[in-house]
Amino acid sequence: MTTLPTRAEMMQDPRVQGLVGKEKNAMLKVIYDENKAKLKPVPQKKLPSMKKIAELNRAYEKAFHEIKVSRETEKAVAVEVRIDFCDFETVKTELAWLPKSQLVDGRAPGWILDKKIGELYLKYKGTTRSSVIVGFA
Repeated sequence: MTTLPTRAEMMQDPRVQGLVGKEKNAMLKVIYDENKAKLKPVPQKKLPSMKKIAELNRAYEKAFHEIKVSRETEKAVAVEVRIDFCDFETVKTELAWLPKSQLVDGRAPGWILDKKIGELYLKYKGTTRSSVIVGFA
């Protein structure tokens, strides 16, 4: 059994037939408790440890990631960053400039992407009381 029966299903039980009022409700509670005891607990996924999260963050920062260039100059490229103001249900797009010297085959290192997102988050978080989500468009 993976789920508890509904009230309608429990009413089909022969032990409930002919009972009324408090007696019927008491028998339904007994049936419910019996079925609940038969349920197998669903295993919970274990959250990663702080050490594992730190390893994943370091791996992201060291890796190079594809970027979608929207503008380009001699020394830098711009990527669009989406700023979502959750409480006001508005979205703003802004350009984040990345130096070409940091790019390898058109890919940007994770640490610089994190830095640009963090800068824009702090910029907009301080100007509004709204919840802000910042990410690349």
